[in-house]
Amino acid sequence: LGERSLSWLFQYVRSNGGTFDSRHTKWVMEQNMEKESMSSIIHDILGSALEVSVTYDQLDSSNLACLELIGRLYQTIEETNGTLAIEGLHHYFGRDTGSGLRKGIALAPVLARHAVEQQSKETAILKERRKAREEKESEKGGAGQPGGAKPGKKK
Repeated sequence: LGERSLSWLFQYVRSNGGTFDSRHTKWVMEQNMEKESMSSIIHDILGSALEVSVTYDQLDSSNLACLELIGRLYQTIEETNGTLAIEGLHHYFGRDTGSGLRKGIALAPVLARHAVEQQSKETAILKERRKAREEKESEKGGAGQPGGAKPGKKK
């Protein structure tokens, strides 16, 4: 999953609204979002689940991987204004199958950094594959001629 971010999220919510309910109200207003939109409803439910885990269930929630995933979804909803349209979304959830920091957005710096690092690794791998493919194509086209020239062609 990468770095844990749930403890950071609990601190952020506490500092920026006090509770997940008040954080939700503030976020919906800041985003000019319809209260009954799907994004708003999911954000509210996820926040409620996280808050209940601490207040009612009295869990040490930051040590549970299942709640880390819920916290990451909550943060990603905030980061994308509820669309979940973000490059490298799978990295935010520690998935192999297939960002940034903004003032006022609940997104742990370690989570953003992890997602960016994973995207960079994927990009580097794709770049190396492209280079190797281009080299093979160039070798095939050259058919042993100096400088990669095709037979019958003059330089």
